[in-house]
Amino acid sequence: MLPDRNKRLARQIRREINEIIRDNVSFDTDVIFTVTDVVLSADYRHCKIFYSLMVFGDVASSRVEEKVSRKLEEKSASFKYILGKHMRIKNIPDLSFFIDRTPARAAEVEKVLGEIFKDEK
Repeated sequence: MLPDRNKRLARQIRREINEIIRDNVSFDTDVIFTVTDVVLSADYRHCKIFYSLMVFGDVASSRVEEKVSRKLEEKSASFKYILGKHMRIKNIPDLSFFIDRTPARAAEVEKVLGEIFKDEK
């Protein structure tokens, strides 16, 4: 029963955090922000939020990632407060944000595989 509750709560937090960030944070550059995963501790007091960024334009993506990361950490307490207003749970978890580089790595692997198959033909 516990793992199912953990999964449901993580999905709900993921939806809420996506909406909270969409409504309350504006990024200076052309960025697509997506929460990719939420991992809750067993006691529901800590929450790791993994996100991915897609940066458009001539801006260096590492600089944008650093700026977004800093902004998210600065606003994590207000996100927790808003999350507490939207959800009916006893303890609102502390939020920590981590960048998820999986989509970027997958794109690189796909590009390399495409070049390999092109060379074989």
